[in-house]
Amino acid sequence: MTADSLSQPMVKHIINAIEAAGDAILICDGEGNVVYLNPAASTLYGCTPRELTKAGGPAALFVDPDVSHQIHDAMRSHCAWQGEVWIKACGGDKRLVQFRVNCIGPDGDAETGGMICVATDITRLHHALEALRESEVRYRGLVESQQDLIVRVDREGRFTFVNDAYCEKFGKTREELIGTSFKPLVHKDDLARTLEAMKGLEVPPYRIQVEQRAYTVEGERWIAWEDFAIRDEMSGEIVEIQAIGHDITGHKEAIAAERAQRTLAESLREIARALSSTLNLDTVLEMILQNVGKVVPHDAANVMLLHDNQVRIVRAWGYAERSADQGTVMGLHFTLDDVPLLRQLASTGRPLLIRDVLAEPQWVFFEASRWLRSYVAVPIRYDDQVLGFLNLDSASLAFFNEEHVERLITFADHAAIAIHNATLYERAQTLAILEERQRIARELHDVLSQTLFSARVIAEAVPRLLARDRDQAVKELNYLHQLIYRAMMETRTLLYELRPSVLHDADLQDLLRQLADVIVGNSDITLQVDLASAPDLPPDVQVALYRIAQEALNNIIKHSRAAVVTVSLLNKPGGLELRITDDGRGFDPGASNPGHMGLSIMRERAASIGADLHIESKPGCGTRVVVHWQDKRGNADD
Repeated sequence: MTADSLSQPMVKHIINAIEAAGDAILICDGEGNVVYLNPAASTLYGCTPRELTKAGGPAALFVDPDVSHQIHDAMRSHCAWQGEVWIKACGGDKRLVQFRVNCIGPDGDAETGGMICVATDITRLHHALEALRESEVRYRGLVESQQDLIVRVDREGRFTFVNDAYCEKFGKTREELIGTSFKPLVHKDDLARTLEAMKGLEVPPYRIQVEQRAYTVEGERWIAWEDFAIRDEMSGEIVEIQAIGHDITGHKEAIAAERAQRTLAESLREIARALSSTLNLDTVLEMILQNVGKVVPHDAANVMLLHDNQVRIVRAWGYAERSADQGTVMGLHFTLDDVPLLRQLASTGRPLLIRDVLAEPQWVFFEASRWLRSYVAVPIRYDDQVLGFLNLDSASLAFFNEEHVERLITFADHAAIAIHNATLYERAQTLAILEERQRIARELHDVLSQTLFSARVIAEAVPRLLARDRDQAVKELNYLHQLIYRAMMETRTLLYELRPSVLHDADLQDLLRQLADVIVGNSDITLQVDLASAPDLPPDVQVALYRIAQEALNNIIKHSRAAVVTVSLLNKPGGLELRITDDGRGFDPGASNPGHMGLSIMRERAASIGADLHIESKPGCGTRVVVHWQDKRGNADD
């Protein structure tokens, strides 16, 4: 088709299209004069065709003059030319355009027919691309400089990007990682949980957080990841997953250490509470071995006590499981000189940790311990005195560590207090038994033996009296009967001291009558008793009332100088009342007197059963002790 064959309407349509085009279109004749500029070209160049011709044509506005030569060479070769060129508009603005030139002369000859130029302003696009490139450079620099781990993976979990920090953490190059799966780097026990968590990327907000262990160049490390999905804008499908992670191993270890410390503290509190709950040495030793495993794991353990250089295993655990007779282990005893390591423990007071007993030249094997490989021991010390040793054994090489040592020291401190207290209590019990035996011996000597001696003298004299004074002999026999009865009562009272359980079984009125007969009967005091039959009483109440009466009567004998003593037991509504009255010299109950310790004891006994104790006395007016006990067994809700 030629220009001559175009209809007039078609030509007009083409001209309208050129006028409305967004690209700049200009036409030059063969001599380089600008003969046409469409509106877009006038806007781009900022001038009219005449002004552009006067300025030297389009070529004169090229910032780079070499472009004009390139276009000229192309035109001479009858070739089109295109490229990106910077132009300087008539107003001085620089614009980047996509420039295309074609010859429009006969046979493509620009010199005879001229040329048509089309210029597309791409300045904005250029600046946008430059900004994007700069942003990408900054982003990459930021990502690469991050200490956090930054990765992107595709839907199958294959790496599409890893930053330098990730490469360093896992000891691999970027080339080694790109295209491979992240899954082999995740700890096998955490992989399933990680993949399950990643399913959350498919639903809003398309972001998850997950913690996992990973196989790094530093070994197993805890990594906290925050993943978010990169989705296709059109389909919404996940195309990539970007993740940022950081090493939280230190944090995890701190939490684990704090938890372990808290558990240790709680265990030690429980152990201290358990050890302090008893003063029986055998029970304390059992508790030590029952509880030490909560502090330090082990295969077997034993407690040794030290006395005068002699060491004795008093408790053992775990040896029966190792084909050793537990009784044989507990029967072991030796001197410190026999076992140099124990002598070292005793002399230095410092713990002993042996990671491999086979490599320890001073190790002494016993038949029951040939299986063990590692050992830890601490002295049981109280106030710088070594009471014994706490030994833990393990069949595993290098099982125990310094942390175990520190824990065992703390445990041994609690054990030392418990052993010390139990030992003191045992000694106190032994001393108390000895003192009680001595007291009973004195009672037998001072009271019972004198009574029996008097009875013997009378019994020997009566046969002679019968021959010369029958009436006097009868009187002596009656007195002999009283002495024998009193001796029997005194013997029974001593039996109560030796066997307190007897106090639970007898009637309270019988106990009080017998007590009064024994205590007052050896004096010149007149005894009056008014004892009602008491109901069945709790054992602690019966014993407390008996002891209060005993203390009151003893005080009367020692201090009152009374002529008459009255002991009364009265039934009161819902309870009992015990009264002990004398007509002695009395005293001031409010005065501070070291000799009134018995009064404090009576008050403590009354308080222990919830009874009210009243002591009424004043100098010269005698004394009255009243104990009122209210039975609350039928009023549990009160």
